[in-house]
Amino acid sequence: MSFVFSQDITRLVVQMIDRNIYNQGIFNFSCDERVNLREFYEIIAKIMKVVPKYEVLTDKPARKIFPSVS
Repeated sequence: MSFVFSQDITRLVVQMIDRNIYNQGIFNFSCDERVNLREFYEIIAKIMKVVPKYEVLTDKPARKIFPSVS
């Protein structure tokens, strides 16, 4: 997963509009650092000061497959 800070994106979009470059193509804004779902879960647990709890579910099939958003 890749993350962005909303205020950074807002600032960037305003600068693109001010410089009249918003209509020159497609832009991809994201952080260079990527984490997998487990790492993300551990980061959130650390912020919340809790121990992450993992449960492996082998008896239930997945209901959905989520596409990559990175």
